[in-house]
Amino acid sequence: VDSRTTVGVNYQYAEDAFVHPGPNHALDGYQQTAYLSLVRRFNPRLSLTLNGGYTIRNSQDGTESTSPSALGSIVYNYGPVSTLTLTVSESLSEANFGSTGAFSAQQNTSVALQANHRVTAKLSAVADLAYTYSTFTAPVTGFGPSNPSEQATSAHIGLRYYFQNWLSATTDYSHTEITSTVVQPYSRNTISVGMTVSY
Repeated sequence: VDSRTTVGVNYQYAEDAFVHPGPNHALDGYQQTAYLSLVRRFNPRLSLTLNGGYTIRNSQDGTESTSPSALGSIVYNYGPVSTLTLTVSESLSEANFGSTGAFSAQQNTSVALQANHRVTAKLSAVADLAYTYSTFTAPVTGFGPSNPSEQATSAHIGLRYYFQNWLSATTDYSHTEITSTVVQPYSRNTISVGMTVSY
């Protein structure tokens, strides 16, 4: 539109194929999303992204799920390579691993806050918090628990150290809390370390 505003028309297609697809291949399916996008750069430090559209998901057993899809994201650059990002989204997707025995689709509403910070020239850090509320649709067996839903809260922190431009080491810690009417509530802690070589 102008030097600070970009408008787009977008289409996405995704297909899922499970090793154990359930009765009538109900877990296998495909989804299509068409949406409009708007990116507005207010100044060198602040930008806004808005997406809005519609998603249709079809399972191989003939079940169809539909939902509006939307995303809003605001990014603030408070340093040369340091950012704060707030994202709110609504989406339709395949059911997550914990519930794929009962449902093939889920509708998600999520809020996430992420900070990327350059500590020194060689060390960077990332921290994020996220909350997602999901409702499940398209029961695989034709029936399931009443009001099937799930709430997920997660926190993550990570560090990356650059030995050279092409060699870096990472360490990450994340904690997730799940409350659900579909699976047993649980919490999960994950620690990971790694090396990255770029060429």
